[in-house]
Amino acid sequence: MVNLGIDFGSTYTLISHYRNDRSTPEAISIDSISPYIPSVVSYNTRKKEYKFGKAAKNLTGNRNIIIYKAFKMLLNEQMSEENLRERFYDDVNTPEKIASFFLERVLKSALAKIGENKIGRLVVGVPEVWGQSFNTFDGRAALHRICSSFDFVEEAVVVSEPASASAFFAYNYKLIRNENFDGRVLLIDYGGGTLDITLTKVTSLGDTMEVKVEKRDGAGENTDREIGNAGVKYMEKVTERAILESEAFGDLEKIEYDGDFMKAVDELEEALMSDSETIEDTFRELEYTPDALEDEELIELFYKGESIIVTYKHLDDVYNEIIYGVLKDKLEKVTAGTNTYEDNFKIGIVGGFGNFYLVKKQINDMFEISSKDERTEGIIVNAEDRERAISLGAALLSDELISIRRTANFSIGIYAYRSDNVLAKHYAIKYRQDLEYNKIYYTLDAKGNDVPYFTPSGKLDKFLVNFSDNEELAFGAHPRVELADKLRNVVNNQYMMAAVGFSVDATDSITIHVFDYDWEKMERSEKPVKSVRLSTIKTMFDVVALNSRGED
Repeated sequence: MVNLGIDFGSTYTLISHYRNDRSTPEAISIDSISPYIPSVVSYNTRKKEYKFGKAAKNLTGNRNIIIYKAFKMLLNEQMSEENLRERFYDDVNTPEKIASFFLERVLKSALAKIGENKIGRLVVGVPEVWGQSFNTFDGRAALHRICSSFDFVEEAVVVSEPASASAFFAYNYKLIRNENFDGRVLLIDYGGGTLDITLTKVTSLGDTMEVKVEKRDGAGENTDREIGNAGVKYMEKVTERAILESEAFGDLEKIEYDGDFMKAVDELEEALMSDSETIEDTFRELEYTPDALEDEELIELFYKGESIIVTYKHLDDVYNEIIYGVLKDKLEKVTAGTNTYEDNFKIGIVGGFGNFYLVKKQINDMFEISSKDERTEGIIVNAEDRERAISLGAALLSDELISIRRTANFSIGIYAYRSDNVLAKHYAIKYRQDLEYNKIYYTLDAKGNDVPYFTPSGKLDKFLVNFSDNEELAFGAHPRVELADKLRNVVNNQYMMAAVGFSVDATDSITIHVFDYDWEKMERSEKPVKSVRLSTIKTMFDVVALNSRGED
């Protein structure tokens, strides 16, 4: 039995384990060539056959072949049915089914490679932004559900990707400097599907370290048919721009995201990865003559039999249009009020897209990072650490060499309007408070007493949710039919009053606990009269705005 850490990426996936014989985490190469497994699944419509990884990617553009990509980001179920079908998903081949097939195959391949057949503890990273809004909250539970369904996995744990990377950086620091790292890490994780920016606090605890996420922001929620303001969307848009500006297809208004198009995107991706040094040198050389970018050819692609030239101007223009502003805005928000020059402040860039020259240049310019800058020293040994940090950190966490401090990703409670029509908010769990999984937290007043919920109808229907520490961003959450039925007639005591509590498990799945409340004794019942676990958040609640005085 072995413990594994996995970085399930939108474009590539890495699996790592801790080598006790070498006292170091190590990525597993399932094909003995490279540890980077393309996050791709193919489906042969004639043979009814699925393939994964490189074998699947190599079939892009072939007859009778459907290619599925970026399915990780679709676990949040944000796309409409029409847009999912544009990417060839249907009622049989759903994003969750494709993701499950892919993960099962890559994990079994990794086990076979190292001569094991069972995983004791699997730590899988998820984007920090998945817990940042109502629309992205359910992805963690979906991924945990998939990994826990495998009969060869004893325990699956879902953690934030930035926390995993910070754990690896802190581990590296100790190896390089021979001392524990106590300080903050600004972690910029730019991958294929998401931009995750977090400010983490790393604290030494003797032989182990504790990682706590203090601030966060990012981008990558699916909009229309696109996959966030990150690497996949960037490569698709560069390819699309080059095609639409070509002589052969200049009259087209829209590009179909079919096999021919995805094969062209793959060719561009290969060029960006293999020619990274040349790309950097060229941009540096032409930095003061931007007009020359249009004449500088990066690669010749082929789309539907026609030659398509991608220039450095395409790279630069698309970057400025869809990446630059988002990255600038998110970095400013996370670092606002923070002294980025303080002692023991580190800046780390991870993720495949984080290695792209224009991303690195923007970050270096914004924080005035120079060569041998102390803020980037001591946490990265070599360039490949940028892409492997999440997977290697997850391996350290799976062997419990480093711990992550558990804090709430949201606030949750109940609300009501007082007799004077003023809104009263009562939280059981507050954003960023220390959190013990599966412990019941109650809605309490300032003195620590239960806040009774008076409900003449016997139902609970006014919940309160906030994904930040800004009270203005709190919103009401009203149960939809399925959940409303479960919370109907739960209060039947003579006072028609209840005490309400909430618990959270390791996937951020929430359980609502309802207790009878005795008004005369002013105490709740010892045990809940009903507990309801929320399988999802988005599909079980309708969001309503809260008015400080008046109606919801």
